[in-house]
Amino acid sequence: SLLRSANIDMQQLQRDVMEARTRRTRSTSGRRMLQNDAGEWRCSGCGFYKPAESFHRRSSGKHGINSQCKSCSSETNAVYRRTLRGHISVLLGHARAANRRRGQQLELDSEWVLCTLLSQNG
Repeated sequence: SLLRSANIDMQQLQRDVMEARTRRTRSTSGRRMLQNDAGEWRCSGCGFYKPAESFHRRSSGKHGINSQCKSCSSETNAVYRRTLRGHISVLLGHARAANRRRGQQLELDSEWVLCTLLSQNG
């Protein structure tokens, strides 16, 4: 029985792996957390002013809230999870959690997964 019916484009897979190995830096693009007279904060994603309840808390942040509102943060995370790097990160996170419940430690990392993808041709 065939496990995979579609052919894998190895050149595309190699490009995806190279991109997944590249850590992107986030651009601040000059958008600072600004508060208006009504006490609302500007979202660095959409640029709209919203009440603090529309932002996730972030104890390490200067103002105690995330720079993106909840809806922009959700969209940013969804876009990241659709990338190879994001998908691997989610899968490894689930595997780590399962291993913690079993009292075990996970020895895999994203580089191992990427190498395995390439060595097995997808």
